[in-house]
Amino acid sequence: MKCPVCSYIFKSGNVCPGCGTDIVLYNKTRNISDKLYNSGLKCAEERDLTGAIEYLSRSVMVNKFNTKARNLLGLVYFEKGLVANALREWVVSSNLDKKDKTASEYLEKLQKNARELEKMNDAIRLYNLAIQYMNQHSEDLALIQLKKAVSYNPKFVDAYNLAALCNMANGNNTAAEPFVKRVLYLDKKNPTALRYLQEITPGSKVTPAADLNTKTEDTVDEIKARRKRRMSYKNLEKGIIGKPEIISFAGGVICTAAVLFALVFPTMLENKSKEIYDLKTTLENYQSYNGADGTVSYDELVSENADLKSEVDKYKNAVALQTKIGNINKAYALLANGKNKEAALLIKDIDISDLSDEDIAIYDTVRESTFASAAEDLFSEGKMYYLAGNYENAKTTLNECLDLITDESYTGEVLYYLGKTSEGLGETATAISYYEKVLSDYPNSAQAVNAQNSLDNLRSGTGTQDPSKTSSQTSNEDNQQ
Repeated sequence: MKCPVCSYIFKSGNVCPGCGTDIVLYNKTRNISDKLYNSGLKCAEERDLTGAIEYLSRSVMVNKFNTKARNLLGLVYFEKGLVANALREWVVSSNLDKKDKTASEYLEKLQKNARELEKMNDAIRLYNLAIQYMNQHSEDLALIQLKKAVSYNPKFVDAYNLAALCNMANGNNTAAEPFVKRVLYLDKKNPTALRYLQEITPGSKVTPAADLNTKTEDTVDEIKARRKRRMSYKNLEKGIIGKPEIISFAGGVICTAAVLFALVFPTMLENKSKEIYDLKTTLENYQSYNGADGTVSYDELVSENADLKSEVDKYKNAVALQTKIGNINKAYALLANGKNKEAALLIKDIDISDLSDEDIAIYDTVRESTFASAAEDLFSEGKMYYLAGNYENAKTTLNECLDLITDESYTGEVLYYLGKTSEGLGETATAISYYEKVLSDYPNSAQAVNAQNSLDNLRSGTGTQDPSKTSSQTSNEDNQQ
């Protein structure tokens, strides 16, 4: 047994011999966490992923250092297609227990297969896009995105559920059924899928938990069998219809068309003309409306508009949050491919104030692994752009370096070259401010003397404005050092 306070290891007892801490409560919480872990493990073995997530989440809530439960929770999330949640749990687990390499192995496997990780991230993006279409009542467009999402990630349970809902919203319960059964094959007690199954087949009882997994495993075969039966019916119907029936059917169609053109269409045109006239009258009445006939008032319209704006703002905030999480996961994939500069630039402007602790942990991992090396690369690129006379690119690159820099030992040099770049662009006031900042904040910088000389030249009116002269002067200053 290990004391949670002083890490003293002892065999028995409820009081630590090393520091005298009473560990009764600690032992109880650890035992409760282990019991919840065992229940979650049993659910996972039975493919009850929803139940497993519930037990394992409670287990790590009771004891956040239970890395076995956290690693398994990540696996269950991954099995449900929730890759971001799985990454979060494994990153936290690897940070909590450096000796346990299980989470690190999972992360390493994902890093080695960065293309699959990117496809799973694309699946989440398409799922979020489908939610947007659903909010706009465009179920058909949402269904297209969801089919693409499950092709990228065949275990994406939430996408299957939403696809079933799209079909149900369109009144096509038959098309929704395969999606529901696919969910129940992946997660046999998924409450959303069970509720959809009851709505699709009214009057039927929900399949008992003990038999559900057996039945859902046969769903693929059942679907194939139904398709074969439908094809056989179609072939049978084709065999029944002969040439005389086809001729009779064509004759009936022609007669029906003649009747429609002679009797029905003129009446329909007359009705349409009357509807157009009524709409014009309504429009004229509305334009002359003085507010006394019970129509919606101006204040009500303003209030409704304000409510709509509020909903739009909430929606924009939700989309922005998902975008930030997606960028963090993409940056993690770039880090796995050794693209440190691209990963650092992708997350450098992210505001982490509204992110969860787990997402912040992933962000910190990427930041600590990329910012320093990316800043050095950008500084070298910025200097090369400046020496080549490409001042616009030099300015952009050096400013990006300034955003990422973690080692202040060469911050003064970055500011100095930004000043020289501003001189090359003819921005004298900006150049002076950079030189002054070098002298005031970084007086021991390697470029402090050069900054003072450049500042004196600008103040005396002899600063170099010609790009070729500016480049030559800077090269001489660097050679003097």
